[in-house]
Amino acid sequence: LILDKYFKKIGLSGKSIIPMIVGSGCAIPGVMATRTIENDHERKITTILTPFVPCGAKLPIIALFSVVFFPQSSWVGPSMYIIAIGVIIIGGLLLKRIFVLESSTDFFLELPEYKIPSIKRAFTQMVDKAKGFVYKATTIIIVMNTLVWLMQAFDWSFQPVADQTNSILASFGGVLEPIF
Repeated sequence: LILDKYFKKIGLSGKSIIPMIVGSGCAIPGVMATRTIENDHERKITTILTPFVPCGAKLPIIALFSVVFFPQSSWVGPSMYIIAIGVIIIGGLLLKRIFVLESSTDFFLELPEYKIPSIKRAFTQMVDKAKGFVYKATTIIIVMNTLVWLMQAFDWSFQPVADQTNSILASFGGVLEPIF
């Protein structure tokens, strides 16, 4: 409902904000998220406009173009973001006239009842999660340390080595040495 009245001005409902937000991360999932919009015209307009939302993949391209073509103008990159938002608004106004909407759908999102968690329960869950993490991490660390120690202390015939250059670990290191 927060953005519903603004989106209605460009022929969309508040449901279009979700694909637009998803599209700010990547346009493809943003376009796929338009499937949740029931109204066919709103879905088409949102599908057309979502790729214009500046996303993380477009940031390096915008930065590169602004530096290459306008090296002394640091304002060009941020201006391109603002222009993209302007294109979305103008495009929405134009598409609103092309796709004449019979009726617009209102956006209502039911929120669950929120409650403040009890400190005791939150602390108990935190301690349980921390214990689980320490148990898993300790198990992996002990097993891997033991394995590395065994590989360092023995040769391929499982005899203790006095010189560690003859150990199993050293032979693995010799194989991997050219790579690094």
